[in-house]
Amino acid sequence: MKATLKITKALADPTRFHIYEYVSQVPNGSLVQEISQKFKIHPNVARLHLTKLEQAKLLTSLKYQSPNGGRPSRLYKLAEKPIHLSFPTRNYELLASIAVEALDSLGEVGHEALFAYAYDFGINYVTLYYPQSIESSRPLSIDKKKILFVEAAGSLGFTAAFDEQHEQLVFSVQNSLFKEISFSNDDLPKEFHVSLLQGIVDAIFFDRSLTAVEPVPECTHTYAYTLSSIN
Repeated sequence: MKATLKITKALADPTRFHIYEYVSQVPNGSLVQEISQKFKIHPNVARLHLTKLEQAKLLTSLKYQSPNGGRPSRLYKLAEKPIHLSFPTRNYELLASIAVEALDSLGEVGHEALFAYAYDFGINYVTLYYPQSIESSRPLSIDKKKILFVEAAGSLGFTAAFDEQHEQLVFSVQNSLFKEISFSNDDLPKEFHVSLLQGIVDAIFFDRSLTAVEPVPECTHTYAYTLSSIN
């Protein structure tokens, strides 16, 4: 109960809630000065908000030494352990673990079923929640498709961003949605993500396929994907 009260109290402040949202979307973490500038508040106020979020175990911090020298500061990142609030208590993570372990125990057949369902879910999710965009008589521009993809992926918990410096469509996705669930093979969560994202891609881009799934250096649980044209 005390932990729940700490969390709800920490997030009750609108500025603190938006700071938490911002830090959760920055894979490399945020410094006090960055938060101060982003939210136009005094550094001491920014530090207080970040400390409150860390005390509630929503964020974690580590010592950071700037390459330019000077006094060390604190780098704040999203806490590794997710926070679940449910009234009355529900444990859907346990249900998911049981379901995944059951499919995992079936071996390749279970894995194929898991990936197929993830792919279908990605397609159905976009067509169900964004029908106006998908069924429009006017084809979407590539820029609007990218915006739609980021929004759809974001609503599922992914933090996606396109890299404009590449000739191909390249985007990175932060936040491994299923990292707390045990799989018999470490590659299975990544393949699960790819199947889900491919479903979203097929619903929006039609003629693109995900390739080159690579971890982003120094960004935990962040992967880069390339959308290649299907000839």
